[in-house]
Amino acid sequence: MKEKYAIGLLLLLVGLLLTGCTTPNYSEKTVTKSEPKVEVNTEQINQSDSEQIRQRYQVKLIKVIDGDTLKLQYVQKDGDIGLSNISDDKIGENVKKGEVFTVRLLNIDCPETVHPKLGEQPFGKACKQMTTDLVNNSTLEIEYDQGGDYQDKYGRELVNLYADNENVAERLIEEGLARVAYVFNPNSRHIDALRKAQNNAKERDSGIWSIDGYVTKYGFNSGN
Repeated sequence: MKEKYAIGLLLLLVGLLLTGCTTPNYSEKTVTKSEPKVEVNTEQINQSDSEQIRQRYQVKLIKVIDGDTLKLQYVQKDGDIGLSNISDDKIGENVKKGEVFTVRLLNIDCPETVHPKLGEQPFGKACKQMTTDLVNNSTLEIEYDQGGDYQDKYGRELVNLYADNENVAERLIEEGLARVAYVFNPNSRHIDALRKAQNNAKERDSGIWSIDGYVTKYGFNSGN
C-alpha cells in the first residue's frame, strides 16, 4: 500500500515539475526586427562627370581694368586641391601661387572704356563700375570651364569669376551692361543661365538694350 502511495506521489511531483517548465504557446510573442531601409541617391549615382562641380580658386583683387577684365592674385586657401594633374602651387597652365595675372570673363562682352581704337562706349563706365562694386570687399574665386584654352591670344586667363558666390558675368548681363558673346565649346557650361539673364535684360530694355541698334552680333555700334 505504501509503495503504491509513494509511486503515485512521485508521479504527481514529476507531472507538476514538467508543467512548471513548459510555457504555453498562446502566451508566446515572437518579435521580428526588420533591417533598416537604406536610402539610395540615384541622382548622385547617375550624375555624369561633366556635371560635377568645378574646382574654384580663391583670388585677391588687384585692379579692375574693364567690365570683363581684371588683374587678380592667386592666394591658395585651405583645402584647395587644384584641377586634376595640377599641383596646389599652380592653377590653369600658367598661374603660380602668389602671382598677379589678368583674367577675361568667359562668354560675355562689355562696352569698352579704355580701348585704343574704340575709346569709351556707351555703358562702358557703368559696366566697369558694376564690376568694381561686386568685387570690392568680397570673397573672390575663379573657376576654369570644362576645357579648351586657359588663355586667350592676349595671355589673359579665361575664367568664370565669383564674388561672394555670385557669378559676376551673369549679374552684368542681367543688369543690361554686357551681352552674351565669344561662346566656344566646351567653355560654355553656364551658357543657359547667361542667355536667360540676357533675355530678361532685353525684355526690360535695360542698359545696352535701351539703344536701338547698339548691340550687334559683332559687338557694340558706337556710331549710335
